[in-house]
Amino acid sequence: MDTDNKIVTLKTKLRVPNLPDTITRKCLDTLLIEIKTKKVGIVVAGAGYGKTTLVAQACQKLKADIVWYRLSAFDADFVTFINYLIAGIKLYYPDFGQTTQRRIEAAQNIREKESILIFLLKEIEGAVKNDLVIVLDDLHLVQDNPEISETLAFLIKNLPPPVHLVLISRKMPDFHLSIHVARRETFLIDETTLAFDTREIGDFYKKLFSISLPRKIAEILRVKTEGWVSGLILFHHSFQIGASEALEARLEQLGGASKTIYSFLEENVYMMLPGDIQAFVLKTSILSRLDTSFCNRFLGIKNAGETLSKLEKMHLFTFPFDEQRESWHYHHLFQDFLRTKLGHELGKTQLSRLHALAAEIWEAFEEPEEALNHYFEADLYRQVCRILSRLGQWFISGGRINLYFSYFNRIADEFKEKEPWLYYTCGRALELHGKNREACRAFKRAKGLFAKQGIRKGAGLALNRLASFYYVTGDFQKAEEILKEIVTDFRNMPRLYANALGNLIFVTSHLLKLEASDQYLEAAVCLLKDMTDSDLKSWIYLNYGFRYFTSGDLAEAIGYGEKGLGMCEASANDDLRSYGYHLLSISHYFLGNFMEGLELALKGIRLGEEKGFRGTNHVWHLINACCCLSAAGDITRAVEYGQAGLNRCREIESHWSEAWACFSLRIAYQKAGNMEKAERYVRAAVAALETLSLPGDEGVMEGALASILLEQGKTEGVETLLLSAEEKLEGSKLNLSRIYLFLARYYWLTRDRPQAANKLSSGLELSEKFNFDYWIVEEKHWIVPLLADLYSKGRFRDYLNKLFPKLGLAGIAELNRLNRGNGVQILKKAPSAGLRVYCFGKFRLYRGDEEIPAEHWKSEKAKLLFKYLVYHYNKGYLAKDMLMELLWPDSDPEKSRKRLHVALTAVRKILEPQKTGSAGSAYLLRKGDGYRLDLGANGFTDIVAFESQLEMAGKVEDASKALAHYLRAETLYKGDLFQEDPYQEWCAAASSLYREKYLYILRFLLSFFASKSEPAKVIEYAWKYLAIDEFGEDVYRLLMKNYHQIGHRSQVKKTFEKAKQRLEKELACPLAEETEKLYKNLMSA
Repeated sequence: MDTDNKIVTLKTKLRVPNLPDTITRKCLDTLLIEIKTKKVGIVVAGAGYGKTTLVAQACQKLKADIVWYRLSAFDADFVTFINYLIAGIKLYYPDFGQTTQRRIEAAQNIREKESILIFLLKEIEGAVKNDLVIVLDDLHLVQDNPEISETLAFLIKNLPPPVHLVLISRKMPDFHLSIHVARRETFLIDETTLAFDTREIGDFYKKLFSISLPRKIAEILRVKTEGWVSGLILFHHSFQIGASEALEARLEQLGGASKTIYSFLEENVYMMLPGDIQAFVLKTSILSRLDTSFCNRFLGIKNAGETLSKLEKMHLFTFPFDEQRESWHYHHLFQDFLRTKLGHELGKTQLSRLHALAAEIWEAFEEPEEALNHYFEADLYRQVCRILSRLGQWFISGGRINLYFSYFNRIADEFKEKEPWLYYTCGRALELHGKNREACRAFKRAKGLFAKQGIRKGAGLALNRLASFYYVTGDFQKAEEILKEIVTDFRNMPRLYANALGNLIFVTSHLLKLEASDQYLEAAVCLLKDMTDSDLKSWIYLNYGFRYFTSGDLAEAIGYGEKGLGMCEASANDDLRSYGYHLLSISHYFLGNFMEGLELALKGIRLGEEKGFRGTNHVWHLINACCCLSAAGDITRAVEYGQAGLNRCREIESHWSEAWACFSLRIAYQKAGNMEKAERYVRAAVAALETLSLPGDEGVMEGALASILLEQGKTEGVETLLLSAEEKLEGSKLNLSRIYLFLARYYWLTRDRPQAANKLSSGLELSEKFNFDYWIVEEKHWIVPLLADLYSKGRFRDYLNKLFPKLGLAGIAELNRLNRGNGVQILKKAPSAGLRVYCFGKFRLYRGDEEIPAEHWKSEKAKLLFKYLVYHYNKGYLAKDMLMELLWPDSDPEKSRKRLHVALTAVRKILEPQKTGSAGSAYLLRKGDGYRLDLGANGFTDIVAFESQLEMAGKVEDASKALAHYLRAETLYKGDLFQEDPYQEWCAAASSLYREKYLYILRFLLSFFASKSEPAKVIEYAWKYLAIDEFGEDVYRLLMKNYHQIGHRSQVKKTFEKAKQRLEKELACPLAEETEKLYKNLMSA
């Protein structure tokens, strides 16, 4: 299973079929030529004509890369379809698809699929060098879906020459192929070509059944079956082979060639079975899975396993799901025939009773989802409602929202009216899916039904969700009103009361009613003292984190966010996790930690894709990603995420989040210098807020508009905007500090220097106290002279000493100018911007907030030297001889000394391009014949951070307290240390060391989450572990246990098979008896 993609891809769907017991077809040679010379091949025929077998034979002989994609009805989705294509091509080109998948992440809107396809085709052009044949098998299952048909039409039109497409279907596809037919770019194989001739029938019987048919018999079979291979197989299993004369007489009695499949199965298969077998297959045909123990109970027998084995041996369309042969299924053609016959024989009433019996037994077997389907077939909607009310949240938390909707919509209103929990759960599903208006209607309906039936708890919960709807769409006042009603009327229901308090903390803080927010927190904390519910505690802490975010105390916001996220990570509450990622992402962004913010936003996006969450949190993750990418300078991706967020906001009809999506796009375009678009989006944000009453948000947008006008040199109306924003943002320290900066710029431009100094001082006071340094640095293109002016007057000297290095070369140049201009040395030593170095995975280097591009490293030796100094950052001064031996082993010492000097000079020039002459380096320090690296103020290296988290975790005895440190260390590990230098001996050794440390972390996380019975987390970290150590047999066992815990039997089997392949086939080591025994027990449970 490939877990790199957002859509999990099954490798079994990407395998060329095995071909036991087949004969070489006469049309094969023609097919081989056609595939290699034509753009598109179409193999179309009814069921059982050997379409797949013929193409698979061709693929075995072709000298080409083959991507075989076996489609199912569940692939009728654009993103799933593209991800499988990518996964198939990655089998030959491992780095393929990264750009396209990033584009998919950013798009989030099906209307952008053409853009995604262009990215895909560009990647194919760049990567695919040899002939590549893409086979789409069972295309008929998805080809009527508009998304898939449009996608294939576009791909066929634009496929580059090395790629050939083969479509296998039961009906002729219509993908605008006429122009390609006219150009002779296609070939067609239909039933006429696929039908077996007399000779092939003889060969087929001889190879498959070891029977030599007389030519006359083969010819009769050809006429009777029209060469239909499934008919040939059915015939063999329907007749006892005896004397050819008797066989010929019986063949003559068969119906003509026009018989349908069902007629053929009726007369030549079903009627030939003994009566007890007929009864068995007929009644069990209603089952999607034939478990032997279930069948025994269902039919009141004891030999179901023997019967199913017999059917398999007779080749009667019966196949095992597992090697133990405890679960089976019928071929769909045979099952369809049996179900139709059963319906005719029993009639609706008796058939409903049979389904009801199956449902009751499945419930007794603790398989409620199987039971649900049978209750539907039996029209027992009371039982359907009972099970769905119980399973609804399980479907949603498992990301199966669309499946829940399909069940809900099949229930008649008269039954729904008696089960208000169905409406409530439907509202939650709609809410997470981003359908806010529909969710509101569902919650209102649920509330009315709860009230009518006297279910106070339900009424309160529905009321709480309605409050969420109102603040999500921007009506915070209405939300506050409802929430106050809940905390007044439902004090005797602690969970509901606490939940409403959490909502009130968020709502009142956003309205800048911070005292009220603190009072609600105090009430919630008192309530939680006697509660053990970690989700409720997490909910309260996360909302209080938002309270601090709103007020601008970002360190406190992150503290509460990490505390809350740690609690819900342990409980695997995905909705809360998403909420926590949003809080931490946006808080890190406003603190200037945009890489951390981006990582958290992308985690939230991935979680939403995995679980089907498309609601408000998902929108905010897109907005946060846009902001962080803008700060990182990746404007193209920023705009993609921002536009996806804006499109989604409009779909869910949230004017509040729409305003912030426009705000994020304004950031991207302003960062890119496109002031026209930046102004357009910020004015759109202002317009989106017009119908709402959110003074704080209005103030932020007014400030943003003012900043854009100032960027364009416009001052008219700016003071009015900023003074209005200043008044509205009185309680928000972060936003107020930014307004002060914009006012300082305005007064500086209008030559009111005293007011400029006054407002700048106010902004610096807040920035120094709450660490808003990043937002001063963001204004470095204009603010440096103002800061230097304050510095020269002796104001904020300590803070500006810390700040100037972050302003980069411009800040240092301004200080040097002041030094020269005043004739005295204001600053004894020019401060250096801190270096941030990322060594795990892709090597990245930042000076302050400015990334040093990889192409600046002209010398590989200089780059390697710098990496070595980073790795030994805490080891003190490194001897010159050691560095020489590292870079030029066994070379002449004198030449190596000169080369080292050149390499050190190259490193200095990259780190400090403004340095001239013989001035000493701020980063490369020398002592005698030794050198070491100084990272500067606020310097960072992920190696040190990783080691620090491990050290702190090791000092904590309580595993739950150590968890946070191990989780942080795990997120720091982005891949092998210095992965670009695998052949450097010291790099390889260091990489191996840290890989082992990372595996140790993963083992801790696996043990912790297993002890907490959190299968989703165990599965996540187990696959991360196996991605590095693919022979970890105990981890495979842990995976099987946890897949079994969540009811994924098929994944238990796949995991076992993967372990078997890895250890037995690749390592030539048999599986442990413990593993074999565990698998057997799990599959029989």
